[in-house]
Amino acid sequence: MTVHLPDGQAVTRYGDARRWPEYARAFGEPAATFWRWQERTADALWDLALRAPAWPPQTPGELGALAGDGLRWLLADLPSHLHPRLLADAFRPVAAHLQAAPKALRLLSTHNC
Repeated sequence: MTVHLPDGQAVTRYGDARRWPEYARAFGEPAATFWRWQERTADALWDLALRAPAWPPQTPGELGALAGDGLRWLLADLPSHLHPRLLADAFRPVAAHLQAAPKALRLLSTHNC
């Protein structure tokens, strides 16, 4: 996917290892911290979402299955899934991770979130 920023810059969002040099080119090396956070968070949440039954639960059985799946996910990697930063991110906007980011990265995030 290619994102066109308001300043005319085009940034390609690769799904493989090419993403790192592209992010460095477009946003500078310090932006890698944001992208690593974004990928770790997305991986954890996708892992949880793929385990869960349909939302919202319609029956007590579905609610029990949701609770069981969530507990198994949590216990599968407790240090990572219960990490204070991941919990805090449930209550703060993505912009909290972009305060010191280059303007181009803030623009990309604004247009894609």
